Order: sequence, then C-alpha cells, then structure tokens
Amino acid sequence: MLCQGKAGDDIVRVVQSGRQCVKETVSIFRGSVEKSEPVRCERTAIANALHVGWIPAFAGMTVEGD
Repeated sequence: MLCQGKAGDDIVRVVQSGRQCVKETVSIFRGSVEKSEPVRCERTAIANALHVGWIPAFAGMTVEGD
C-alpha cells in the first residue's frame, strides 16, 4: 500500500503491484473492496486519486515516474 485516507464510511487506498497502481475503495463496515480502478503510479496522481487527506504508507517514499 502506498497511501490511504478516509472518505465518509470508506477507506480509500492506493496499492502497487509491480508497475501498476490501483485505487481501492474499502468499506469499513464490510471489510471488503467495493471499487477498484487503475491510477498512474506518480505521487501527484495518487494524491489526486484519493481526493482526501492522504497518509503515505512509508515515510520518505518514492514512486516510479516522479
């Protein structure tokens, strides 16, 4: 996981698998992924994808393409 944030009753996170990044919307009540969509693996694109205050998973993280 690269980063995550809270949006209403959901957690929105961006995960990276290899060279692909995916924005996931996770229901905090069901504990399951409700929606998944690809996003660019760039820090600004990830922050824009969340549209909420985001928390980097690792301090000083770097993302390919920055």
